Amino acid sequence: MSDLKIITATDLKWTNAAHTSFDCTVTFEGLDPMPYHAVQGDIVAHGAELFSRGAAGEFGAIAEYVTPPTPVPQTVSAAQGGIALINASLMDAVQAAVDAAETPAAVKWAWAHAQDWERSSPALAYLADKAGITSAQMDSLFIAAAQITA
Repeated sequence: MSDLKIITATDLKWTNAAHTSFDCTVTFEGLDPMPYHAVQGDIVAHGAELFSRGAAGEFGAIAEYVTPPTPVPQTVSAAQGGIALINASLMDAVQAAVDAAETPAAVKWAWAHAQDWERSSPALAYLADKAGITSAQMDSLFIAAAQITA
């Protein structure tokens, strides 16, 4: 496959911030368009040529690399979650929701006894809502909590 002639490349997207590789759809002479991962310094002739021509702008602008979002952990320890709430200055609001007379007994029990906090927990969702914590804030809190060594 080292003698493939490049006809065109489309949909170029950098795959890293260093701009040393990109993904694209390439059409080689006599072949249907296909996905391709072009890498700077490729030892295969057509790969090196594709990278060089693409990086030079011959096939149009290359879409900038976008850092993938940090995955939201689905479970953290209660200690990690509590420290994350303290660090975010949200513990007082959550504790007020826990202590409210209208808070269901099952939610209070879960708060007091859970060793782990599940992102999908109805009890946590209830408390977050009452404390004014949005879903996006919950995600951020779980991400922060997972990094805490408790």
